[in-house]
This record gives sequence, C-alpha cells and structure tokens, in this order.
Amino acid sequence: MVRGYKVAPMGKRDVEEKAAGVRVAMDLDPLLPLPGVELFERVRRYHVQVGNEPIPLTYGVEEEIEQNALACATYDAENKEIALVLSAASYAELERGHGRARFSVAHELGHAALHADKLVQLTKLDHHRRAMMRSDTAATPVYRDSEWQANAFAGAILMPAPGLEWLYLRGRLSVKDLSAMYKVSWSCAERRIKTFLSDRRNLLVGWN
Repeated sequence: MVRGYKVAPMGKRDVEEKAAGVRVAMDLDPLLPLPGVELFERVRRYHVQVGNEPIPLTYGVEEEIEQNALACATYDAENKEIALVLSAASYAELERGHGRARFSVAHELGHAALHADKLVQLTKLDHHRRAMMRSDTAATPVYRDSEWQANAFAGAILMPAPGLEWLYLRGRLSVKDLSAMYKVSWSCAERRIKTFLSDRRNLLVGWN
C-alpha cells in the first residue's frame, strides 16, 4: 500500500488525463457508470509502466486485509504484477452495488495507475524502512500526497468530467442526479461537483 507517502507532483488535470486513459484502456464510455464487479475483473486489461517494464494488473479477494483496510494495491515481486485486493466484506458490497466499495476499487486502481513505481519500491523495503518513508501529511503539498492523488483519480474515473458537463449543460448538475447517473454516494458526488465547478474547463481538457 502507498498510503501517506510523498509522490511525484500531479495536478488535477494530470489526474484527469490518467483516469481518461484507464477508461479508454478498459473500453468504458465516460457517460456510463463503472460496472462494479466487472470493473474489478477488467483490471487485467490494463498494465502500468515502471521504467521500461510493463507490469500487468490482477485482482483478488482476501477475508481480511492488514490494518482493517477495505482494499489495497500491492506489488507481487514473484509474479511481477500489481494486485488490487478487496476484503471479503468489501467485495460483497461491490456485488450489491454499494458506492463505497465502488470507490474503494477506483481508489486502489488510482494507486496502481499513478504510483506503480512507489508500489514496486516499497515491496523491496522492510516494515521499518517503509515507515520511515511515510510523509508528514501536514508538510506535504496536497498535489504530492499519494492519498489526495488516488482520491482525485477515483472521483475522475467514477464521475468523468464529460458526464458532469453533460449534466451541467442541461441544468441538471445536482448531487442527486450525479449520484444516480454514476451510482456513487451523495458525499462522493458532492465533492466531485465542487472540484468540477472550481476548474471545469481545465478538467474537460484532460478528456480530449
């Protein structure tokens, strides 16, 4: 996992472009919601690049994940792949279409898409050295925080800017309509609307 680490700087538009690229790689239309369990299984269609080496993605379910996490992304050095893993409880929620589980998958996919090099690096370190690398979140600029980036990616891939623009142009960009369109929680929809309206044109460019 790469929670709370300082990573390479990325702005909102950079994150949008990454999310757009993953949607394209997985054959997902930006006006349609992510397909839940099918999305989890589609990660095999996507790979990331670390240096000159392409690294495939895979997925799995475990009864429990360390630190009681709902999901995680980890690098498997033996098989040279990144695994997105859901807890059994979170996977059950994903099967039922819960917004929280959908966000968990998108968030961990964000770590894989944006922080593959960090995942590989952390796998080679023992627990003590990984702990030493954790950043002071108060001192880390938000655009260099791994969690902010993964959250921004999740919002972008779950609720693509073109979809918000479609609603916006029809006078329907509300928390209720966005939540219904993309099957996310109201709080998730509310945060995404605020992000979109604060930098609408720049975020849309990320999908061109």
